Amino acid sequence: MATATGFFSRLAEALETVGRERARRELLNLNDRYLEDLGFSRELLEEGVNAWPWRVSAEQEHYTHPAPAAADRFVDHAPLAKVA
Repeated sequence: MATATGFFSRLAEALETVGRERARRELLNLNDRYLEDLGFSRELLEEGVNAWPWRVSAEQEHYTHPAPAAADRFVDHAPLAKVA
């Protein structure tokens, strides 16, 4: 029974790593402004899956971009919520 538990534990870890890699690739396709708005760090994303959770700490957060343009309010961000 211990062998099965170990197998399923390793399988779960592998699936989680695959999911993180997919999310990382999708996030890297976003521009820096969207990543910043979502609280992700491009530098951490570029380091790979081992840098999970890729979030900028509260002390590091700073917003340097101007307010979003009116057209940005009409962008559907729902697909991005699934990634985060």
